[in-house]
Amino acid sequence: MSLILNNIRRLLTENAVAFREVHHEPTRTSEESARARGESIEIGGKALLMKLGDDFRLFVISAAKKLDSAALRDRFNAKKARFATPDELKELTGLVPGCVPSVRPPDPPVRTVRGRIDNPQRKNRL
Repeated sequence: MSLILNNIRRLLTENAVAFREVHHEPTRTSEESARARGESIEIGGKALLMKLGDDFRLFVISAAKKLDSAALRDRFNAKKARFATPDELKELTGLVPGCVPSVRPPDPPVRTVRGRIDNPQRKNRL
């Protein structure tokens, strides 16, 4: 069993959060994950490791939403925003694409971002 999975279980249990585990084949998209869980896509979340300027940041958004990179660049005053490469993701988290949990681990390897990035002109896609 993975250390990350055990840490998430412990975090939820210690905080009396009700949860259920669903085991399924690996998935690459939020849509595939929702189907594998037998749930609506609106139920899930997706964790995205982004590089904004020189910094990596972890964002968790609704699985039903699309990332608005322009809003991220505006919010963090970054000229460039991109997804971490598979190699960067592996180096920073020890995980591969599709495996980053949408639950913040107790000691994340990168800065996590709390809050909401709103831009009414962009229809709040993030």
